[in-house]
Amino acid sequence: MHLDVNKTLIAIDPASGQDVPTALEGALGKCCWGKLVPHSECQIRASVGGVGSVVMPDGQPAPRADCMGFAFLDESECAVAIDHGLGDTEGVRSLVEFLEEEMLPYATLVTAARDGFDPAEVRAANERVKELRREIMHLVFAPGGGGERFQPHLAAMHDALAVPEGLAPAFAASGLAHEPTGTVRFLVPAYFALLRWLSEERPGSTVVFRTFGTDLPEVIREHNAYCEGKHPLYPDAPRLDGSDGGQDFRVRCPQGTGAMLRFADGRDGTAMATVHVDDGGDAGPARIVVGTGAIHEVLESRRRSGMRAMGLRDHYGWWKSHDETGEAGKVLLVREDAASLRDELAVFFDDNIGNERAKIVDARNFVTGEALPFSTSRGLFLRKAAMPLVLEDELCFVRGVQDAEARADAIVRAAAAPADRS
Repeated sequence: MHLDVNKTLIAIDPASGQDVPTALEGALGKCCWGKLVPHSECQIRASVGGVGSVVMPDGQPAPRADCMGFAFLDESECAVAIDHGLGDTEGVRSLVEFLEEEMLPYATLVTAARDGFDPAEVRAANERVKELRREIMHLVFAPGGGGERFQPHLAAMHDALAVPEGLAPAFAASGLAHEPTGTVRFLVPAYFALLRWLSEERPGSTVVFRTFGTDLPEVIREHNAYCEGKHPLYPDAPRLDGSDGGQDFRVRCPQGTGAMLRFADGRDGTAMATVHVDDGGDAGPARIVVGTGAIHEVLESRRRSGMRAMGLRDHYGWWKSHDETGEAGKVLLVREDAASLRDELAVFFDDNIGNERAKIVDARNFVTGEALPFSTSRGLFLRKAAMPLVLEDELCFVRGVQDAEARADAIVRAAAAPADRS
């Protein structure tokens, strides 16, 4: 079980400088659907006019004045959902997709120097584009904005993150609170529901936290507190630290952590930095494991040894410098053949997985190192997470795992069908 951290498990994104309100608006924008319309019919035109602009390296202004407009779908068609559910309807976009693909696309960084542009200027322009997207999103969801009708969803998300008043002092004093007041949760409730379900129904599973950011220590601290029965919001939670003879789901530091490094395409273009800890508890120097097969074996050996939780920091610079494409994203090493799916299923939840492309997670066959087509990995290995739905349904991750398992089982059954008929 691989779980993105920012805006999947926590409603904040320190890696990109987003506080809770900004992160929730961005998460909601990925779940609000609309259609491309003529510019004159654009429902968010007033919000766009309320922000500034930037001149891109090619001399063109952004936001683009010649792009199509955007109009939200009627509530009868689609409200807030992870997918618009309208099949392959042409011209349907989420608000975020419209801003990213139509109105405020990034300038291409990979070919900047070849095209005669200064890469530093391209990066600076793209950072300004990111700021403009957030400003527009805030105005769209504000009173009087084109998406004002979605305010109840924002309020519900804030309520789901609120710590009960009577528990706030203990939460703040525990050292787990992300905000000094202790009134806002850090890890979402759905995560703890998933952890408890895994411990009871899939005890051989391993949870792997994945992040581009620097938030692993905070995530691990709260996760371990829950496992040790020390989480102030879950005083009656079952112990998951092995003290009762059961599985130990705590992250062991530093041997349960590491960093993924990317420096080229293909099987040997990925490495993982780990720290070996000897039997005496002494941590040795970091070692680098190179190649998808070797990395997969290290992670699998940890799982086989009983390690039930890990944390990995991914290579943000590589993804960013490759125009944020899925093939340069967080590496997920999988076994895709039916025989292997009987024994092992790797599932990655990430809010930034797109509807038509992987965008941020790079599912690869661990043997060949080849990237899997999104049509193969979507729903099976890669699961799009949506913070509005994560906060609405505490069992959303559990249901997602069960659906991925059902897809894997279907592949296994289909592969066995010819033998059964003979």
